[in-house]
Amino acid sequence: MSDRDSGEESLFLDIVGYSLRNMVVEFFIEGRELDFPISRISSELGNHRSTIYGCVKELMKQGIVIISRKIGTSTFYKINLNNGHSNQLVEIFDKAINERMLSMIRENKKSELLFDDEIKSYTDKAYRNHYILPRNKIGINTTVPCIMAA
Repeated sequence: MSDRDSGEESLFLDIVGYSLRNMVVEFFIEGRELDFPISRISSELGNHRSTIYGCVKELMKQGIVIISRKIGTSTFYKINLNNGHSNQLVEIFDKAINERMLSMIRENKKSELLFDDEIKSYTDKAYRNHYILPRNKIGINTTVPCIMAA
């Protein structure tokens, strides 16, 4: 799940700053549909469990992370999507990813980029070699997944 081990840079951390706290936030945002025990976060980020627990405890005080469930002696945590600050961080993350994907698609000279509100029909053969991306109501382009016209 984490880009840190593969040597890839993090667009999110470039924006909000490289700190362990922000790495933990990014981890939760990347897996926003899931919940994790401290041991998993610690393993993924390569830090000691007590260090990660301190970060998670701080994020819980701020309402960014919540306890989702307990199984035996393990407590699972997840990002609190009902918190305004969490939602702002998720928006920053998503926008950074979307901008990177748009940039990568535009660099690909084999196909053209169109938005769904710019075409009449996805099945029109004129759009065969185009990437068609949905554009949401606030103008942030959601590019995952992108679809090819038939």
